[in-house]
Amino acid sequence: SRAIFKATTTLSELHQGVLSDLLTAELGVGWEARGRRHSDKPRYEITGVPESLMAEFSQRSEQIAARGGELNSSFVAAHGRRPTVVEGMRLRQVATIATRPEKSHRSLAELTSNWRERAAGHVPEDEQLAWVSSLAGRNDLPLLHTCDLAEPILDDAAQAVVTTVAEHHSTYGRQNLLAEAHRMLHGVRFASPDDRVAVAEHITDLAVARSVVLTPPAMLHTPERYIRPDGTSRLQPRNHVVYTTEILLDAEDRLLEAGREHGAPRVNMATVANMAEANLPGRDYGLSVDQALSVEKIATSGRVLEVLVGPAGTGKSTTMAGLKAAWETEHGPGSVIGLAPSAVAAQVLADELGIETENTAKWLHEWRRIPELTAHRDRFALNIARHAYPGSSGALKLGARLAAMDQDIAERRLKPGQVVIVDEATLAGTFALDELVGAARQSGSKILLVGDGAQLGSVEAGGAFSLLVKDRGDLVPELSDVRRFTAEWEKASSIELRLGNKTAIDAYEAHGRITEGTREMLLDAIYTAWKKDVDAGKSSLMIAGDSATVTELNGRARADRVREGTVADEGLLMADGQTAGVGDEVVTRQNNRLVTTGKTWVKNGDRWTVTAANPDGTLALRRAGRGGEVVLPADYVAQHVELAYATTAYRSQGRTTDTSHTLVSPSTTREVLYVAATRGRECNIIYVDTSFDPDPATGHDNLSPQQSAAEVLVGVLANEGADLSAHEALELAQRRVEDFAVLAAEYETLAAVALQQRFDELLVRSGLGPDHLEQIRQSATYGPLLAALRDAESRGLDVNRHFPEFVTARGFDDARDPVSVMNARVRRWAQAAGSNHRLCVNLVAGLIPRAVGVTDPDMARALDEREITMQRRARELAEQAVAQGQAWVGSLGVPPCEPIARERWMHAVTTVAAYRDRWNIPADHIALGPASPVESVEALRDRTRARAATELAIRLSATLAMPRAEFAHALEGEAFRPTLTI
Repeated sequence: SRAIFKATTTLSELHQGVLSDLLTAELGVGWEARGRRHSDKPRYEITGVPESLMAEFSQRSEQIAARGGELNSSFVAAHGRRPTVVEGMRLRQVATIATRPEKSHRSLAELTSNWRERAAGHVPEDEQLAWVSSLAGRNDLPLLHTCDLAEPILDDAAQAVVTTVAEHHSTYGRQNLLAEAHRMLHGVRFASPDDRVAVAEHITDLAVARSVVLTPPAMLHTPERYIRPDGTSRLQPRNHVVYTTEILLDAEDRLLEAGREHGAPRVNMATVANMAEANLPGRDYGLSVDQALSVEKIATSGRVLEVLVGPAGTGKSTTMAGLKAAWETEHGPGSVIGLAPSAVAAQVLADELGIETENTAKWLHEWRRIPELTAHRDRFALNIARHAYPGSSGALKLGARLAAMDQDIAERRLKPGQVVIVDEATLAGTFALDELVGAARQSGSKILLVGDGAQLGSVEAGGAFSLLVKDRGDLVPELSDVRRFTAEWEKASSIELRLGNKTAIDAYEAHGRITEGTREMLLDAIYTAWKKDVDAGKSSLMIAGDSATVTELNGRARADRVREGTVADEGLLMADGQTAGVGDEVVTRQNNRLVTTGKTWVKNGDRWTVTAANPDGTLALRRAGRGGEVVLPADYVAQHVELAYATTAYRSQGRTTDTSHTLVSPSTTREVLYVAATRGRECNIIYVDTSFDPDPATGHDNLSPQQSAAEVLVGVLANEGADLSAHEALELAQRRVEDFAVLAAEYETLAAVALQQRFDELLVRSGLGPDHLEQIRQSATYGPLLAALRDAESRGLDVNRHFPEFVTARGFDDARDPVSVMNARVRRWAQAAGSNHRLCVNLVAGLIPRAVGVTDPDMARALDEREITMQRRARELAEQAVAQGQAWVGSLGVPPCEPIARERWMHAVTTVAAYRDRWNIPADHIALGPASPVESVEALRDRTRARAATELAIRLSATLAMPRAEFAHALEGEAFRPTLTI
């Protein structure tokens, strides 16, 4: 009531009168002016309050006061002191909630009847329905057209769109901007959908103009028919253009500069050596070789920004403990502090290393306040300097307050000689790291980022950690010895999984770590296995990729525990829609520094056991592990508490348990799989959904394509979800300009169009009737026929002379698809006549049939430029592979010394390199990659030609020790044709 009447003092007399009439009509109360205080505003008092209402207010106040007194007495007894102002406020809130009457729940029919009664005094009962109907479509906001929004408004909207998108993505596409523009316009009413779309598109265009384009323009000639009206190439998808912002590029540049900059504090080599030879302080073990080497590189480098790469289970915590011991030996206690992406992770880091830690976001928030606090401190100091009696007690108190301000500011700054360890640094955003490095540069301290680029990244614009690692190259400190797992095979296989190598799948399958089936079957299997582990006294995790599945697993676990009697059936409804009763395990999802358990406070990610579910909605909890109890307010319980039996991969990162059970589907990313499959020391089981339906709400049973577990996991390993930095995206976009697969696809497209007219004329001259010609042109297999004719020409065959023979030799009246029959005849003829590979002279990079006889100069230029680029790209890849001694080149033998033979050998290696680049063959010792089924006719054709090239390279390599006569004979390809498995 006080808030209402206080607010009305600023209203006009007319509005005050309206509000007074409303209150009088509803409650029978009002207010009137009773004079003035220390301003021109009148003082109001409540008038006309019914005695029953005043009695209810008085009774409620007495209940709150009594409950507050009890809580205050309990606090004094427990802590031996009176509560602070903040603690007193929280106690009063708890007292108010505890004495609040229970809410009444009435049906819609009861509410409707009550509304009708209340409305009867304003609208006659027989007119109420018509009056409500008249309200439909009434809105104070006008209907806008495209021309109603001025350009400055749209410019501001575009800037807001770019800012919002760039906060969450290092790089983005036009679709990201368009989606954000539509979200921004969600509350705006337009006259038509076309107006809304037009405004969103215009805002997106303005946002694109404010962005930095990372995708290079088309470097090769594009035929006129493939150029869009805006001048872009149709050969490049419009939505594949990648953008970023100058602000992000500048932030990444500063991070790269800091990673290369020396001059930060360091530790002497002798100190590191002494530490590496002894046990760590307070522990009965020391550092391993790779850990000691990493500590040496970090402590002695003098780099402002250092990185440590630590795959899962390699002992990052032990390495950081070794760094702390060495650093504090020279720079003193407190010279090592820690930051982490979450308050829980920061607490874990503090417990493991015994250092001061904080949430990264919280630390940066306090650091950003330094200018504000400094300005306030300077104003305060100026006032003290003007004090008339500097020696008085009042002046001395002000001086003490000034000293406290100085101390408060100093605590927010880094100190010279400090090293700041940022744990799980891949989860830190680029802008946050840039601010942190800026603070370190100002203070003369050092930043160490600890993480693994193969694990999950930031939800903000990220990718900076991987950028810094790649910039350091082989000099980056990296842990290599996996220690977490009990089984020796799992140590090596986890690294293979991290790298995305398919051999890891075979290892997990061979050791029974992969289970496949439908989603329902797998959820049952996951819960059954998890419960068995928990009942055996093991720590275990159920992990899923989405919150809906986590909620479902949590519900199964709770229902089972209720049946067993270990958890109370009655409880409170929480944020995830589940009920939590006494005995349940729950997790808090928001930091709240006002709710404490002694020395610590409630953190996002804390795990608890429910000890009481109170009728007022509050929840009494006991913290898991470290102990401590707390009572959470009802609103916090309803919004930020969930069951904790299952979790997502993001929330599991950084945790170590005995076992883990993970649900995987085709939509899972490699990073999620790697994190989830490396949590357990003893066992990590992967449950693969082989009947995945991406949209079960609209799907149809038994119609989802069936895949084997291995096929699903191969796709998961190829599905990288890590956010690339802007610099990495720029490098990738530049590489794609000469990417063999992209160039080959463009060449094939242009060649088919360029030769279609000539082959069409050939079909006309072949004697086919008009009906057959039309049927052929409309056939879906017409394209493969043209490709077969081009392939025949690449083998040196005269298509113009021989093709009519295939048409006149036999008719097509009895064929369902004349094009398929014709295609088969052409391919058999080409393979039979061109079986000698020496005839295949018209191949680009030894793989792609060259388009010959192109008469259109515009198309011929585009094809020639792509052919030259592909030849150069394949040759560069081959020479690079030979120079670096890549494993797959070793399977092709030693390069011959004789110049002609060596050039032919390099030509064969070039063909294999082109095949590997086009079809993305993994970097292993097998030249043509695993013998998996090919995906298309083109892939089969290229593999056949690449296989012939490998055989030729091996034959040529075998000529090293041959006499000249035999060598000349071998060059003709008539000898040394061994049977090989390539």
